[in-house]
Amino acid sequence: MKKLFIIFCLSLTSCVVSNNSNSTFKRYLTKEEKESLSESGEILKVHTSKYRNGQTHWTGPLRVKYINKKYSFTQVGTWKGYYESGDVFSVAKSDSLGQLEKEQIFELNGIKSLEMIGYDENIGNKVVRKVKLINYRSPLYQDTLVTTHFIEIKKKLIKHGVETYFNELGIVEKTVHYENGKKLK
Repeated sequence: MKKLFIIFCLSLTSCVVSNNSNSTFKRYLTKEEKESLSESGEILKVHTSKYRNGQTHWTGPLRVKYINKKYSFTQVGTWKGYYESGDVFSVAKSDSLGQLEKEQIFELNGIKSLEMIGYDENIGNKVVRKVKLINYRSPLYQDTLVTTHFIEIKKKLIKHGVETYFNELGIVEKTVHYENGKKLK
């Protein structure tokens, strides 16, 4: 159950940081923005998508490039996601390359339930993008339930490092070690 929850949370967070649909971004380009892109090849805009009820869904700075008649989109800076009620669902910050620096996921009551922190680390003789996932214990979300470390390989997050499980008192219950997505014995 814990693994399913983590996978679910990662799928939710990925839509902010790296996988928001290009077709969604393209649909929100104005005629003026498309004209500007055809002239300059690149713009930085504030993207805002809406729910059917008119409430803001996602908003944040978006770098748009138009090269060889193709659009590319990079989410940069701070993005916010909202529930249909208008309450904040997610706050994510990406660097100028669109790489995750930090994302927090919130319950409808405003309590943080999940946090992801992205950073670069030297492994061997190359720099690797790593992500630390912190899943907070429900229903109070004051204590950490599990921390999991990932590396990014070809734009996919793969477990790498120590996954640590905590009990209600914050004491480590167990640790599981991973290397390139494989559980070590």
